[in-house]
This record gives sequence, C-alpha cells and structure tokens, in this order.
Amino acid sequence: MAQRRWLKREMGSRPATFEEFLGSRPAERLLWERLCAIGSAGTAPKYLSSLPPSGWEAFFSELARVDFAWIDAHRRALLGREAAKDGSEFEPIKAHPVEASGEELARLGQAAIAAGEVAVAVFAGGAASRFFSADAGAIDGSAGAVKGLCPATPVAGFSFLERFAFELLEEGMHAGRLPVWILMTSSVTDRAIRAWLSRAPLRGFAKERVMVLCQGANPRLDMDGDLVASPDGRLLWTGNGHGGIFTELLRREDGGDRPVDRLLSLGVRHLLLHNVDNLCAHPLWPARLGYHVRAGHDMTLSAVARVNPKEKLGIFAQRARDGVIEVLEYSVCPPAIACAEAHGGSLAFRLGHINTNIVRLDAVRADIPPTLYRNKRVSAGGRSFETSTFEMLNQSLASLLEPARVGVFQVSRDFFRPAKSLRGEDSLEEAKTYLCREHARRLCALGARVDASALVELDPALGLEGPWQNNDTPFLRGAGKGWRVESGARMYLGVRHALSSEMPPYGEKLVVGKGATFWVEAEMPYGKIRCSQDGKVTEDPESAGKILLGRDVRISSDACIRIRIHGDGRALVPDGARLSGNSDVVVPAGATVTLGG
Repeated sequence: MAQRRWLKREMGSRPATFEEFLGSRPAERLLWERLCAIGSAGTAPKYLSSLPPSGWEAFFSELARVDFAWIDAHRRALLGREAAKDGSEFEPIKAHPVEASGEELARLGQAAIAAGEVAVAVFAGGAASRFFSADAGAIDGSAGAVKGLCPATPVAGFSFLERFAFELLEEGMHAGRLPVWILMTSSVTDRAIRAWLSRAPLRGFAKERVMVLCQGANPRLDMDGDLVASPDGRLLWTGNGHGGIFTELLRREDGGDRPVDRLLSLGVRHLLLHNVDNLCAHPLWPARLGYHVRAGHDMTLSAVARVNPKEKLGIFAQRARDGVIEVLEYSVCPPAIACAEAHGGSLAFRLGHINTNIVRLDAVRADIPPTLYRNKRVSAGGRSFETSTFEMLNQSLASLLEPARVGVFQVSRDFFRPAKSLRGEDSLEEAKTYLCREHARRLCALGARVDASALVELDPALGLEGPWQNNDTPFLRGAGKGWRVESGARMYLGVRHALSSEMPPYGEKLVVGKGATFWVEAEMPYGKIRCSQDGKVTEDPESAGKILLGRDVRISSDACIRIRIHGDGRALVPDGARLSGNSDVVVPAGATVTLGG
C-alpha cells in the first residue's frame, strides 16, 4: 500500500506536457528561449511534444552544449533567399603541372622533410557507416564503423591508418627525419582510434610524434531550420567538417599551449592534409612539397583533370573581380560551371579538387566560411530524417588568402583512388585493384610476369612507395627477374633486409603457382627504431627480421605459404625449394627457420 502511494505521488509530480516541464526547470527554459529567439521553436511540436520526461532531459542535456551562434548562421544560410549564382562571376584557373623541373622540386621537398619542417594530418573523422556491410568489418572489432580502421590493402589487409603510418615511417627513414603525424578524429571515431593507437605497435613508429585532434560537432537541422531530435530526445550531431582542424590547431585549453604552438616549437612549418579513404594520397610526394616551398605559398591545393561534368569533385574556379581562388563543392556548384565547355568540347573548368593540400602553419586561421549541405537523409531510433549540415572545408581557407599566395598543383589520377563505398565507382574494390596493378607493374619492370588476375602487394618498407619512385631499391634486389605469378595467385612481400649484405633478399625465378598464396612479413622490418626528440630517425638492420629467398623457388598451385618473422628472426628458403600445402610459419625472434630444405 505504501509503495502504491509513493508511485502515485511520483507520477503526479512528473510534468504531463512539455510546457509544464519548462515551467519547473528555469535553466532549461532559458535554453529553450535562446533556441526560440533564433527561430527554431518548431523543434517542439515536431520532435519533443510526444516524448516522455526522460526524452526532454536528454534533449536539454545536449542543447546545453550547442553553439547557438553556429545554429543561427546555419539557419540563415539554409532559409536565406540568396539569388542563384549563374557562374558568370567565375573563370577557370590554370594549375602547375608536373614538369621537367620535377627533380629540382623533389630535392626541395625532400630537404624540407629532412629538416623536420613537415607534419602530415589525415582526416579520420566521420562515421562512414555507409562504407560497411556484412563482409567488411573493422580491423579491430571494437572500432565499429570507423573507416580508417577497416582492412584496406589488397593482400595483407592493413587498415587505411596502418598503411599511412607505414608510408610515413618509410619516408622518414629515407629522409632521416620522422614527420609529425596528426590524426583528426570526430566524436564518433575518436575513442576507437585512440584505443587502436595505444595498442598498435606500428613497427616502432614513435608515438610521441603522433598528435590526435578531435574535430568539433554541431547538430543537424531539418529542412525547416529546426533541431532534429531522435525518439530518445537526443540531437543528431555531425562533425564540423575537415576544415575544423584549423580550429583545433588554434584552440588553447586550460591556459596551455595551442597545438599549433607545439608544432612550431618542433620546427614544423608546413602541414600536409589528406583524406583517410584515399589509399594513393601520397601526401609527402616530394615534387608537390618542393613546389609549395619554392613558390612560398600559404596554401597549395592538389587538382586532377575532371573526366565528366557529373563527377563528384569540387571544381576549381577563380573570381573574375579579384582573382580569389575557390573550390566550388559539386553539390552546390552552378550547373553553368560544372557543364561549361571550352573550344573543342572539353570542360572549361577542367580541374577538380582531391583534398590533398599543403598549408603553411603561419597561414592557419579558424574563420573558415562554412558550406551548406542540403537534403542529407539520416536514420535514428527507427525513424528517417531529411537534414542539412553546415561544415567547414579546409580548402575554403584558400578564399581567405591572397590569390598570389595560393597554388594549384595538378597531379595524375595515380594520386586519387578514393574509397567511398565497397564496390563500384570510387570504391575500395577499385583502389585495391589499382594498387595490385601498380605493384605488379613494378615487379614486371624488374623482369617478372604477373597474370592479370593475380593480387600483388609490396610493403612500403621495400622503399617503393609513390608513383614517382623508380625500382632501384636495395630492398628488392633479385626480385622480379624470371618470376612468374600465375592466375589467381596472391603475393605479399614485406621483408626489407637480407640475411647478409652480400646476398639479395629475394632470388631469381620464383614461381607462385595458380591460385597459390605466398606471404612473407617482418614484424620489425626496420629493427629497433631509434627516434630522437627532434624526430631524427634511424633503423637497426641487425635487429630486423630477415629473409633469404633462394633461386628457382616454386610455390605449388593452390598452396598457401605464410611466413611471419618476429623480432630479429631469420627465414631461409633455399635454392630450388618446393613449397606446397598450407603452412603458417612463425619465425621466433633470435631463431633461423629453413623452409623447403
């Protein structure tokens, strides 16, 4: 009986309506009045009125951290009645192409890396949930739908972030200086990426050279300019765009230094930016960096030739009145620009933006003009909502800079293989296929014959990364000559050092039979890496995993041979060895294991 009386009193004390709830909560009422003052009173009848008090509690808990000025600007952009642009205010621009002076530019770029003047930032925010399906899980089960942690390389299955870390490590070894690596996360990806970073050995990549910045987030609005609340009362948040990295670099917390101050104190002068889903971004391409340095630009943006008017690329244009360079997002670009034709029928505005950019740290600023995105459908709590977002894009910094200090550098499609989906156009499947073809081409240049259906992956530690590189590397001595990789075969080479400096690591006349897998991997391809406080980095070949793959080795058809070398272990496959069946060989540190002898 007493319990029923308590329950009756408790239920009687709960507000029956949203208005009653506000009447009993002064702090929440003030927040609501602020929201109404910017015109979003429609949020209540559409999303709040039918919620229980727990939903209202959740709504106001999140409303307390909303940037009302941002929401106001978002609403005005969404509901404004600006005259539609017809494109007449813009004209095409010219880009600096790869030219005969590439060697000079490469030397300048390499010198900047060696001097410690370069940091690399990868945009690893967002949720990328549309990228995942039943057959594409994260490399770490705890990561959820975090694209950067999804298996991405064609044979070894390294994640996007692992692959980029290995590329930076190899570039650092080549230059003698390990660049600072910045991971820009979002509220959705931050926890998983930090957990991965804390556990991942990354071949000895110095973790003190890694900086994690979490971009800001703002609520989505519906197409009437009202906040969208899910059935549990929570707001639907989205990242503030990859241009939010500039805000985070300049943010000072608890009276400490700003991240940009820390970078400057380390000698960093230039920041390279790229997307997490472009396996072929090659941000440290020396010629592009050298062009940026030689020209003294505040910002250099990468461009490719557009292939058709509907391609989903931002379009480079120059304002006719003042020469300011802008990148017009394809979703808001005037059709008169996207489809404009030059003489001969080619695209007049022929350059598209691939979001691999360089910015001088002294030019970074936080007042990036946001871009409005309309009609973005999202789901929450079993309901579907049509929303808009307001996002800062890093390339929009160019519109705030002196045109003479902004460069546009044209690259080939070899630098742009985005993985926006699993299959189809601009997919991970396409990117993997490209990597396999590129790596097979390099083996063929060394004398191999590789079937078109074979999958080949060469590790960055072999010193071959980037389409500008040649095949003259000591880490592939002997590889390719007389090799045959037959139909349906899979091959991954990831061991850098030979058993002795007098011998090549890989011998001639290797045959990987039809449908076979041959995989050789070193846990520590560089050995115990030494990295000083200022980033000077050296490898230790004595403590590295090593291999001697003899001449005339044959992997039988349909065999699966995987060799994993731990620590300074040594794998020996003697001349004439015949390997068949399924073998997963682990070579312990300090041991020498012979296969097929």
